[in-house]
Amino acid sequence: GNESMTNIITMPFAWIMRLFYSLTGSYGWTLILFTLVVKLIMLPFQLKGKKSMVRMGRLSNKQAELQKKYANNQQKYQEELQKLYTEAGVNPMGGCLWGFLPLAIILPLYSIVRQPLQYFMRLGTDVIGNIRELAQTIGYVPSMTNEVYSAYEQINLAKFVTDNWENFQGKFDGLMPLNFQFLGIDLSAAPTSAFQNFKFEWGLIGLILIPVLSGFLSWLLSHITMKSNGQTAAGQQGMMKSMNIIMPLTSVYIGFILPASLGIYWVGNSVFSIIQEMTLG
Repeated sequence: GNESMTNIITMPFAWIMRLFYSLTGSYGWTLILFTLVVKLIMLPFQLKGKKSMVRMGRLSNKQAELQKKYANNQQKYQEELQKLYTEAGVNPMGGCLWGFLPLAIILPLYSIVRQPLQYFMRLGTDVIGNIRELAQTIGYVPSMTNEVYSAYEQINLAKFVTDNWENFQGKFDGLMPLNFQFLGIDLSAAPTSAFQNFKFEWGLIGLILIPVLSGFLSWLLSHITMKSNGQTAAGQQGMMKSMNIIMPLTSVYIGFILPASLGIYWVGNSVFSIIQEMTLG
């Protein structure tokens, strides 16, 4: 089912992540390098989508003319528009389709970051249960929602194991301490936690800055993308404009409630996307 599909996608990527971690010893740098690799793998697909978007952008003036000409006849407008696309050899869905493909890969990858014991360390459910039981005997409290472990419980568990490594060392094959410290920020923490006992410390300020930075970069990216796609049609503007506000705000909100490691993953993704747009645009 769903699990096995996720596994097919996550296995090679989890291997790449382990490789980076063994080289850097830092989970933060691992995530950033990992994002770069994913970007490079996606590049051919995104270039295809980009070509399609640029072509659409070029047709936008003609499209506007048709809109004026057939303002009172929607059906005729659709027919003429279809003709315009066919003559130019453009598939209006092409850009979107190639744009969604990265999502199909990014979502499973999100499991690797979200469930480090299961995917990153490749431990079975039973083993994870045993690790959790041992952790609970020395004071670990798993985060639960309605009798179910919360989505990010494995990040908390991985952090607890790392902080109390002497109790776990050598007891479970494949279990390893994860260095969640990145530039003085604890990547296992959710930025909302920084507000609970806020002090003016870089660790906490940095934690709050991650989702803010993620939102800003997401806005900047959509801004640059629109420019380089040459979108000028009035119709596209309105929709894109609202998307350009909704998407960044969403990423700020999500960035606050999820562990910072996912925020770093997004920040890395946006930075590489911006570089890609500017060099290829």
